[in-house]
Amino acid sequence: MQYGQELNGCLSEWHSPADDAGRPACEGRFEMMPLEDIYSDWSRELTLHHEPADSRLHAFKVVDLAYTEVCVGHYHDAAQDPGLYVFRPAEGEKPYPLHLDLRGYVQLLAQSLGYADWQLALLQLLPDDGVNPAHRLGTDFLAEFRQAMSAWNPDFNYDTFVALYQAMRLENYRPSGLQLSGTV
Repeated sequence: MQYGQELNGCLSEWHSPADDAGRPACEGRFEMMPLEDIYSDWSRELTLHHEPADSRLHAFKVVDLAYTEVCVGHYHDAAQDPGLYVFRPAEGEKPYPLHLDLRGYVQLLAQSLGYADWQLALLQLLPDDGVNPAHRLGTDFLAEFRQAMSAWNPDFNYDTFVALYQAMRLENYRPSGLQLSGTV
């Protein structure tokens, strides 16, 4: 409710070209959805037509429509899972837990400036469980993220970013939307 009263939607998009100082071209985007959009039916936008009618994915609600192929949301169902998940439906992946609630996500979003796929930098801090989409990308993304953020934002410190993530992670969190062999 506090989100709906104070923010209730916000869009930011930026692009930076490569420059003579050696800074790489990069981009960022976030689109925090208004409450009425969050709690609407996302089945068509997430291309869930192939999912059975009783699939839990139909209860997935998008909070941040970062890019058309990457979004962050939560399950709005009886499990009452407080955590947010990163979801790349076009990749055929299931939503993957970020181990953050909305408050933690917004604080890290502010640190990352919405850098493209910044959520995957968080996932690379989690153990490789064989499902985590960030680990299938390799380490190139993390190095690119660190370099670009440090080059374009002098206030960005990767170690501070990691410490904030660790501090904001939900304690004793058991994601309801993912079945893993071990714990994360």
